[in-house]
Amino acid sequence: IEINDVAGCGSRNIIVDYTVSNIGTIGLMASNTPIAFYADNVLVGQSQTMNFLSPNESENGLISLPIPLAIPNTFTLRAVADDTGTGSGVIDESDENNNDFSVSVTLPDPAVPLVFSQCDNLDENDGIASFDLTSQEDLLINGQNPALFDISFYNLFDDALFDINPITNPSAYVNDVNPQVVYARVGNNQLDCFDIVEVILQVYFLPEGSVEPSYRLCLDGSGNPIQEVEGESSPPIIDTGLTLEDYTFNWTVDGNTLADDLNPGLDETDPLTIATVGGLYEITITDRINGCVQVLTTTVMESSPPITFSAEVISNAFDETHIIEATATGLGDYIFSLDDGFFQESGLFNDVLPGNHKVTIKDANGCGSVMVMLTVIDYPRFVTPNEDGFHDDWNIIGITSLDPRARIYIFDRYGKLLKQISPLGAGWDGTYNGNPMPSSDYWFRVEYMEDQVLKEFRGHFTLKR
Repeated sequence: IEINDVAGCGSRNIIVDYTVSNIGTIGLMASNTPIAFYADNVLVGQSQTMNFLSPNESENGLISLPIPLAIPNTFTLRAVADDTGTGSGVIDESDENNNDFSVSVTLPDPAVPLVFSQCDNLDENDGIASFDLTSQEDLLINGQNPALFDISFYNLFDDALFDINPITNPSAYVNDVNPQVVYARVGNNQLDCFDIVEVILQVYFLPEGSVEPSYRLCLDGSGNPIQEVEGESSPPIIDTGLTLEDYTFNWTVDGNTLADDLNPGLDETDPLTIATVGGLYEITITDRINGCVQVLTTTVMESSPPITFSAEVISNAFDETHIIEATATGLGDYIFSLDDGFFQESGLFNDVLPGNHKVTIKDANGCGSVMVMLTVIDYPRFVTPNEDGFHDDWNIIGITSLDPRARIYIFDRYGKLLKQISPLGAGWDGTYNGNPMPSSDYWFRVEYMEDQVLKEFRGHFTLKR
């Protein structure tokens, strides 16, 4: 056997032109005689003769040989006729030592690796991304006709070399480590020739800014920002935590570029803003070096103290059960408290005692509150004039808020007038002409003005001694 020529076919693939001759025999050499090819004594390919060869007849052949990565770039290529790849032959020869031919081969430099950079595009910002390897095919063939090439990708170089275990879904390949090397086998489908190119998969991290899911902005009745009463600061500062040196920023509110006049001293390119209007804020952050983009969103919720509000006694004077109802409107969510008690979502208070009361209406979001003072009008059902400081005098509670000039008359059970008292005075102390009255039921009549209408109410109470 003789090696006529060795042609490069990619960085680790060669095409060998060889001739096998039947020399010094007097008979035919059978077809299918095995041929083995070694690179530095490592078996790298096998072939066989195609025809019967008469004495002094020859046959040419071509074989494509992939050279494993473990073989150095310069090596000895040896071709051996009548070799099954194990060093043994199948033909009995008069001379078994003239069947091989060796040449020195130097492989070309490997193809320049292709760097495929991808911003992290999966759930976690952890350097693991999905790559469309097929998007790099134009770069791999360098502008040549894509119809002439078959391209496949492999995790290992030797898999690419021997065309085994290709990556099954190269359009959605997920790397294992960052960076990671995969191998592209670029084969010419008109020639038995291919090259292998390293493809370095590099994942860039996204900017890691952060904002709260939502913020609260307090406004007055005219829509102007005001300071908070409770909770986080108002107007809120939305800060990405990143710097202008490393990133660019673009802010929008409800899809519109953040107006400069909303943030004196700040604009839509700053890493933070002071939110003076409510809405959906979107911040597009771009890494100045790798161009990766993170989009953050947050909602600025508007709230306000009660803008319109009321609290009133909706029961009548002298009803057995007294009810107060409070209402409020505005930008906030409002809660209600009676006489500094616990706040509740409903503005309805039942079974309210007679007398003066304070209703507090508060924005649940901490933007402020208002107070309303009101009076429930009723009379005590008993009096105990024993000078212990409790219920020693009797008078109608709260009537002064309705009619401070109301006239109140007290009678005994027989209708005898015992006392006329003023709602502005201390009340009746349970005496008549300076003498204590006995325990009994006593009657009263009150005449008062309500809504410019003269009204009268009669009732009775118990004196206890």
